[in-house]
Amino acid sequence: MNDAAGVDPADPESGEIFTGWGARLFGAPVMAVICMNRGLYAFLDIRLLVHTICVAAQGYGLDSIIAMAFVNQPDILRKELEIPENLHIVTGAGLGHAHPKNIINSCRSPRRPVEEVVRYKG
Repeated sequence: MNDAAGVDPADPESGEIFTGWGARLFGAPVMAVICMNRGLYAFLDIRLLVHTICVAAQGYGLDSIIAMAFVNQPDILRKELEIPENLHIVTGAGLGHAHPKNIINSCRSPRRPVEEVVRYKG
């Protein structure tokens, strides 16, 4: 994916550009900030929630992107969005319409054939 996006992992400046895109949700106009009560340990449930949000968005004709880098500034998010301290900021999800010509939308990570990663036992 780095090659397709023109990002060189060995070049710190190049990596900062990609991280910057992620922090701005790759231009998505809407963001969902996913939080969880600090007293809970339900990260699997949160992951399923985020997945469901992304699938539901697709059902409405919207694209989505899960952006972990977006939550790297929790103090700013707390202040701007009035998120209380008892909530752990888990991740961000950008929602909107993808720009087909944006380089990030042409990136596809290589996939192994299903036969290499799934085993069936009958």
